[in-house]
Amino acid sequence: MLDISAERCLDVSPRDSVELRSKRMTRVATFYDWPSSAKSVVRPLQLAAAGFWYTGEVDRVQCAFCRGCLRNWKPGAIPAEEHRRHFPDCPFVCSVEPAADAAALSRPSARSKGKCACVLLI
Repeated sequence: MLDISAERCLDVSPRDSVELRSKRMTRVATFYDWPSSAKSVVRPLQLAAAGFWYTGEVDRVQCAFCRGCLRNWKPGAIPAEEHRRHFPDCPFVCSVEPAADAAALSRPSARSKGKCACVLLI
């Protein structure tokens, strides 16, 4: 198992949190200064697809839905899988249908509605 640090964050995005929750490209835009050392470990598109935005601190990302933070990314980590492992009750995680192929969790076609007991409040 990969040793990625997880924590509940109280940070509030400098951006409109509703926009971060509703628009993946808004989350992608927060990665404009994602460190080059981190780009070789995990791609911003994967992170944004998993519900994360970049906090601007080293390789720390925060979920726009549950405020969970992950950092210290390791090679081979799959953002959607790590999100599910560390924050299983996150409304975003609950809105994504589990798939045999963990990489499929980052694809828009993997989303399903009404298949989770979690409620997403925007």
